[in-house]
Amino acid sequence: MSVDKIEYSSGTFFIATDTDILETMTINGLTCIWRGTLIDNGKLSKYSWQFNWNGILEDIDSFIGYIKVGRTGLSPVETTRFDVKLTKQKHIIDEVVANTLRYVRIGVAYDFCFVPFERKKAFYDLNEQICLDEMFLPSEKTDAVLVVDGKKLHVNKAFLSFHSDYFTALFSSNYKEGQMDEIPIEDVSFEDFGLLLSTIYPDSVFPTDKTVEKLLELADRFLIQEVFRHAEHHLLHISAIQHEKKILLADRYKMKKLLGNTIREIRNIEDGKKFKQTAEYNQLSKDAKVMILDQILT
Repeated sequence: MSVDKIEYSSGTFFIATDTDILETMTINGLTCIWRGTLIDNGKLSKYSWQFNWNGILEDIDSFIGYIKVGRTGLSPVETTRFDVKLTKQKHIIDEVVANTLRYVRIGVAYDFCFVPFERKKAFYDLNEQICLDEMFLPSEKTDAVLVVDGKKLHVNKAFLSFHSDYFTALFSSNYKEGQMDEIPIEDVSFEDFGLLLSTIYPDSVFPTDKTVEKLLELADRFLIQEVFRHAEHHLLHISAIQHEKKILLADRYKMKKLLGNTIREIRNIEDGKKFKQTAEYNQLSKDAKVMILDQILT
């Protein structure tokens, strides 16, 4: 079974000190058993999610995504997000959430979003979506030839120059490449370069969680702003990439809206402490770290 992502939102359930299993559900072959109870005289909520998959998902090796759990009946709803990677059958996620007040019974709900990864599958297969050889054939609309990874790509100078300052300079008469019949593009594979241009070509192929990081890297090198906009939209509204990775990508590639939105998901000091222990935190700029501190203090 081919599934881009699996999403689910539960109804409201009530937990107390004596509750255990709240719900068992299956969606698109992924089964989840959700447990919840109050501990420490209602000061804390203890949750666990047990995930299992088989049958139609037998080729899936792992899932990456998040779980969000929150109290209902409040405005705004108090939610806590956990970034999750499922790597084995009967994988159990245990989490404890502090309650703002002491309760004997509260209403809660959760949702999750996971992207599945198949065993031994390539990082991405662009040829499943488009035919690169057909994409770069000569036509009356092409007026330049790029040579990438030993292959000739027939392109339109004006189109690429409109989208990219890199190509504006490359095709300029002030550069030797602008006078060449065939212009070599070094240090990039044919598939990667095709992935980049397919994002701005008329039959657009939009970013996925499998391709977005590579697209950002290429867009930064070849100065294509439209690719940044597509990537930011994906990371903001569709992606199940881990929260820490989103912050790092937003910081590295100057995606201000994504950076602000993801940092605002850091709810408290404990979230900040957990993030500080990650490899992503050590790669952040000083400005991003200051934003995180400001969010925690706020």
